[in-house]
Amino acid sequence: MGRDKALAALTMLALAAPSCSGTGPRSRPATGDVEVTTTLDIASTRPREGDLATVEFRIKNNSQGYVILRDLTYLADPELKESASAAASWQYGQVGKLSYDPDGNEWTYDRSKKADRTAALFNSGLLVPTEAVTVRTRIRLLGMPKYFQLLYFELPFDKVRSDVYFEARKDREIRYRMLIGQELKDRLLPSSQDSSNHRTVLYPFAEKVQPNAMIKPLKVEADLQPRTFSLPDAVKKTGGAPVELYTYCVSLEGWVLKRGAQFTLVTPKAVIPLPLLRQMDRTFYFIDHLGVGKVEIQLRNDAVASVMQLQLKYPVVKEKREGETRYFLFLNVPDLPRFFGEVKSASMAIDVEMTPEGGGRLHVVN
Repeated sequence: MGRDKALAALTMLALAAPSCSGTGPRSRPATGDVEVTTTLDIASTRPREGDLATVEFRIKNNSQGYVILRDLTYLADPELKESASAAASWQYGQVGKLSYDPDGNEWTYDRSKKADRTAALFNSGLLVPTEAVTVRTRIRLLGMPKYFQLLYFELPFDKVRSDVYFEARKDREIRYRMLIGQELKDRLLPSSQDSSNHRTVLYPFAEKVQPNAMIKPLKVEADLQPRTFSLPDAVKKTGGAPVELYTYCVSLEGWVLKRGAQFTLVTPKAVIPLPLLRQMDRTFYFIDHLGVGKVEIQLRNDAVASVMQLQLKYPVVKEKREGETRYFLFLNVPDLPRFFGEVKSASMAIDVEMTPEGGGRLHVVN
């Protein structure tokens, strides 16, 4: 039976993909056996609207069975027109080649195959009874409360034994196979330490064979202190017309408004037209998340670099790598409003790239 399922999982290599929504037809409301506590990590007793704050989620398996976590998703805010995003994910693919041996009913993973990327069959969120993980994400304190959902699977011991493949290293090979007896029990000993994940396994049946995907809705609330210069003040200062989208930038001490194709930074002292922002909320999230230090800005092609260097007199840094020349600027945050204005005057746009570790860069595109 396990071999048949693994063969089905091999077919999934071309089909499986990570999901942030977790709202498939087989999903159902979670039981009380998974406890999630949320803590808003803030510097003051009453945070201000528009600040960035860290939310801590502690996820504990209080059941007698086993839990395999899939992902924790931040749900879109209709008022802010944000997009849903994964705050944490335990089901993922890796660079390399993953192949199945039907004779041995095991998988072999070769990470040296850099050109390939496996499907999302790896999982780092298998929780035995009493185990917990703690994950953190940062959110903008606007449009409170914020809503999240946790997607996971509940498995009895027999399903862990038949459906989950555990890592078994031999020399330089990394294999994943089913375990039995004491070896399986040893792998399922609970850890007393909270971390962001527990034990890496292969779980190729997520949402394809396993019928009991669970969804647990979560809510993060906070009593926010309003800004002295409020959103209605910013709207009034720019003519009073309704806005489609808004956010706040702590680093620039102003509201960012979108009306149609027009973007504007509004501070108590100035109204600053902005260029087209392909990802408005993420752009200013990135700037605030970066904090102090230089903002890295990549100029996406020769024409953009030429305008910035020859016409606007910015100190462009060239980098040659693998036969390609890339162009960068490094600016302080207080210099960004003037820079954005000049990007707009050159009829160019701003995009943003962020890494899971919290780094990234802005992009200037034409």
